[in-house]
Amino acid sequence: MLHLHSFLHRFHANTKHLKKGPCASIAVITVCTLACTSFAFPEKVITGSNSIKIVEASDSYLNSETMEGNQITSLLQIDEKSETTQDKNSLLDKLIIVDKKQAVIKEVMEQQAQIKCTQAREIENAQRELSIQKAKEQAEKEAKEKAAKEKAAKKGIINLSNAERTVLERIVEAEAGDQDTMGRMLVANVVMNRVKSKEFPNSVKGVVYEHSGSCYQFSPVMSGYINKIKVSKTTKEAVDRVLKGEDESKGALYFIQRDIAGKKGLSWFDRALTKLFKHGCHTFYK
Repeated sequence: MLHLHSFLHRFHANTKHLKKGPCASIAVITVCTLACTSFAFPEKVITGSNSIKIVEASDSYLNSETMEGNQITSLLQIDEKSETTQDKNSLLDKLIIVDKKQAVIKEVMEQQAQIKCTQAREIENAQRELSIQKAKEQAEKEAKEKAAKEKAAKKGIINLSNAERTVLERIVEAEAGDQDTMGRMLVANVVMNRVKSKEFPNSVKGVVYEHSGSCYQFSPVMSGYINKIKVSKTTKEAVDRVLKGEDESKGALYFIQRDIAGKKGLSWFDRALTKLFKHGCHTFYK
């Protein structure tokens, strides 16, 4: 028992620094085993050297357990560091991917902006070219029209708009619709001679509808008959021949139907104008 008491004393001295856990439990089991052995086999005395060996074995075991625990702790710390590093690397990879996507998006947006800018310039250039082309075509058209008018003037050809031609045809029909083709042509010649003269308006409509108060140059205009008549084919042909240059009027600017004119009107014609000739029912003056 003395030996056991000594052993327990040493055991207490060696285990008071141990942490609670599996290692402490093993030490207790060892002590219990020794105690049982002492009681069961009293003749086998456990000497001090034997107890020291047992305690040293326990210490060795505890040290090995501690080392393994430290190794496990180190491994766990390494794993934690590894996981942290992996998490950091994963986050870094994600950031790199996001940056790349943003760079791609930025590049695409810049390309789209360049494309829109290029398209806008192309549209602007196309509009400018179209405007230039239209201006050029208009200038060419005006030049051609001017040349045609000059050529027509040399040949006696007269170019009228549809509206002007209609007015001329109506006054010819109203004044000489019962006359032959030449009689109708002469009335048209008088109208066109007035258009050319500086003493009268420079348009067919201006000449036909000229008036001073209630005094009109042409009676069918004053009565409104000019707006009611239907132009015949013969009148159209007569006007067409005049516009192509036929002129037998000798420069006449006036005509009158003497058999129905009043004395006052005839007096002014005979006094102020020069008689040229008579055709059909009309006498022509200038």
